[in-house]
Amino acid sequence: MRLFGGITVAGMGGGRLGPARVKRQLALHLADLDRRGLLRLGDPDVAAVHYSALTGSAWGSALEPDPSAERAAELMNLAVAAFLHGYAR
Repeated sequence: MRLFGGITVAGMGGGRLGPARVKRQLALHLADLDRRGLLRLGDPDVAAVHYSALTGSAWGSALEPDPSAERAAELMNLAVAAFLHGYAR
């Protein structure tokens, strides 16, 4: 299984990852992007929480509990854009 731009999670609990393990893998991936000069992070763990908070809320909210596929994609793009606004070089 791959998620978040290619993080491989196969062999890590049979594909069943708890939230903390997923955030840790995301933090490692974000730290790699920072090392490669693509992001500007202070703390990869904090950045992973920010990314998760922004993208997790894109799937639905109190205002739009059941968005269409097109609207969900738009909300996800906006969430990622907000993340990049804070962390892109």
